[in-house]
Amino acid sequence: MTKRGGNIYNSEPKGDVFVIEADVALSKMFGFASKLRGMTQGQGEFSMEYKTHAAVPTEDFNQIVAKIRKEKEIN
Repeated sequence: MTKRGGNIYNSEPKGDVFVIEADVALSKMFGFASKLRGMTQGQGEFSMEYKTHAAVPTEDFNQIVAKIRKEKEIN
């Protein structure tokens, strides 16, 4: 989760599973299901739920703006 810019706020073993609770931007979660299945030999599961809207981090914002400007130059 931290590699995806997330904030882990709880983790605990529950029987034979390990539960992690974290806040991660939706845009950073694309591809996570495949990555998780690969890391856990198909055993890992996850769920997501909406928590809140938040401002885009400055670094991400600058990347988005640069991408849009580049696309406009091409067209």
